[in-house]
Amino acid sequence: MSPSIWKNMEKRTKIICTIGPATESSAILSMLIKIGMNIARLNFSHGTHDSHKKLIKNIRVVAKKNKTAIGIIADLQGPKIRLGEMKKEINLKKNEKLILTTEKIKQVKNNILKIEVTYNKLHKDVKTGDKILINDGLVELVVQKVWGKQIFCKVKNDGLISSHKGMNFPDSKISSSSLTVKDKKDLFFAMSQEVDFVAISFVRSEKDVIYLNKLIDKFAKKLKVKKPRTIAKIEKGEALENFAGILKHVDGIMVARGDLGIEIFAEDVPLRQKEIIALCRQSAKPVIIATQMLDSMIRNPRPTRAEVSDVANAVMDNVDAVMLSGETASGRYPKEAVEMMSKIIKETEDSPYDDVNIIGGYGQNKEDGLGKSVNILIRETGIKQVVDLSSTDLYRYVSKWRPEAEVFRATKENDLYPLLFWGVEPIIAEIKDIKKIISQLNGAKKLKKKFILLSGEDKLEIID
Repeated sequence: MSPSIWKNMEKRTKIICTIGPATESSAILSMLIKIGMNIARLNFSHGTHDSHKKLIKNIRVVAKKNKTAIGIIADLQGPKIRLGEMKKEINLKKNEKLILTTEKIKQVKNNILKIEVTYNKLHKDVKTGDKILINDGLVELVVQKVWGKQIFCKVKNDGLISSHKGMNFPDSKISSSSLTVKDKKDLFFAMSQEVDFVAISFVRSEKDVIYLNKLIDKFAKKLKVKKPRTIAKIEKGEALENFAGILKHVDGIMVARGDLGIEIFAEDVPLRQKEIIALCRQSAKPVIIATQMLDSMIRNPRPTRAEVSDVANAVMDNVDAVMLSGETASGRYPKEAVEMMSKIIKETEDSPYDDVNIIGGYGQNKEDGLGKSVNILIRETGIKQVVDLSSTDLYRYVSKWRPEAEVFRATKENDLYPLLFWGVEPIIAEIKDIKKIISQLNGAKKLKKKFILLSGEDKLEIID
C-alpha cells in the first residue's frame, strides 16, 4: 500500500482533555498542549467557581506562553438523579424488595429497605414495569407499583449500592428540566469567564437547547460578553429520537457514551455513534466522541487493544474530536494517554481508511458545493493549504469533506469555534485584514508559496 500524502503532517482530529487534579498545574498543562491537546474541558460536576476561575486563568496563561489557542468547554452537570444519603453500603440480592421514595424517611416499617432519591417528582414519572438502573447499570430494579411518593421495586440481580450512586430510567419519560438551578448559576459564572463552549447534559429534545440559548442570550446581555458556542450531550434515548431538532439548535454534538450505553442497549451504541457522526458531518457541525476511550489508562500506562481500536474507528468514521475524561482529570498517566491518543489519530489519518469520497453528486447548498469544489481542487492540484477569510464560515464546509491540506481560519480572539472542527487551525486576526493575516502566517513560517484563498461570500482563488 502506497503511503498517504498525509505523512509528516500534524494530526487533524482534535483532542479534548478533561482537566482535574492530575493535570491542573502549569507544567502539566503546557506538556499536554505540546503533545496534542486542543481543547480543555472543565467538569462542573466537580470543583467550585473559585477553583474553576483559577483553572481557566491558568489554561489561558499557559496557552499564551505556548503561542497557541486552546478552547475551554464548561460542561454543565445537568439533572443527574441519584440515590440519597445512606448509612452504609448495601448488598442487594436478586428478588429482594425495596422502596424508593421522594420524601424524607422518618421510620422504616416491615423491615423493607427504603431509600431516598434526589428527584422529588420521580414517583410521577415512573410506572409499573419500568426498569431502573443504578450504579452505571450494575444493579437493575423493576417497578412493581407506585403508591403516593413510594416506588415499590423488585431487585433483578445481586449488586452493591451506596450513597449518591447515579440512576438511569431507560423506560421512563423524566420530566425534570435539563438545566437545574445549579446549572444556571454555573452557566452565568462560565459566561462571566468568557469560556468558548458550554455543554448541556441529559438533553431530551430541542426544547432543552432552545431554553439554553435563551438563557445564554439573557446572560450575555447582562454580562456584556460574547456568547459561548453550545454543545448538546447525547446520552438519553429521547435525545436520539429527537436528534434532528436538537442538532438544528446547537453548534456541536457530544456523544456521551457512558449514560447513553445504559439508556439504550449496549450493542446499539456503536451504530448510533456512526449515525450521529454522519448526520453532524452532513450538517457541517462538529461532533465529539467521549467516554471510556482510553479508560484503562486511568490505572495503566498502556491501553487495551480494544481501546486503541475504539479511537481508531472513531477517526475512520470522520469524527471531529475525541475526548479524554478520567484519563487526564484524575488518572495516573495523563501524559501517556494524550500521547497514545495522538499516535492513534496520526497513524489512522496516515491510512486511506478515513478518506471521504467526494466523487459525484453536488453539495447540499452553495457553501457546501464550494467546500466540495475546494477539496476536488486540492486533490487535483496537490495544493496543501487553504486560508479562509470568508464571511460565510466556508471552513466548515471545507472541513466537512476532510481535505488533504491544512485549513487556516481567521477569527477573533474570543471566538474559537474553528478549533472544534477537523483539520482547522484558527488564526487570531480580523477577517478583513487580508495582508496582515498573510503576513502573520508567513511570519510563523506556516504559509506555503501556493495556497487557496477563500474570501467574501463565495470567492475562491489560487495564490501563487
